[in-house]
This record gives sequence, C-alpha cells and structure tokens, in this order.
Amino acid sequence: MNRRKRKPEFGALKALMVARGLSSYQVSHLTGVPRPTISKSLNGHYNMRPASLRKIARYFGVSVEALYGPMPMADAPSTERIAAALERIATVLERRGK
Repeated sequence: MNRRKRKPEFGALKALMVARGLSSYQVSHLTGVPRPTISKSLNGHYNMRPASLRKIARYFGVSVEALYGPMPMADAPSTERIAAALERIATVLERRGK
C-alpha cells in the first residue's frame, strides 16, 4: 500500500500570483525564496519550509494559512485573460521568427 504523505495544495498562492500578474520567477526575486521551491510547491511536488512560507506570506500581506488550499473559482483566470495571454505569447514568438 502506498502511504506517501500528501503535499499541501497552494492554489490560493497561485491565485494571489495571478491577481498581481506575478510569475514564480518574480515572486522568487521579490521574496528571496528560490524559484524551484515555489514552482515545485505550486505543482504539488514539494513541501515548502516554514521560513519560505513566512517570506511569501509577508510579501503578499497575508497569513501563512491563507497560502494553502485550492484556487478560489472567482480568482481563476478567465477565458478572456487566458486568450489574451496566448495572443501576447504568439506575438513575441512571431517577433522572434519562430
């Protein structure tokens, strides 16, 4: 029987990042938490250490507990926002000749 410990869900952190238009790279730069730590935690592959959680919570002005949990549906990116982001990506790729 597989008894792997379930990793916490950081959808609420992702919602904060989306709301402010921040990437994991930008949050890393602003908080001092390594980008791989943030990315792996968001993807459920890593348990973030308390010190890292405190740094991120302090930056966003929320409690550590507020970073846990699923992304609220109201904060999920809309279809229009996703389409606009894809258009921006396509424009950048066209400019690069790819």
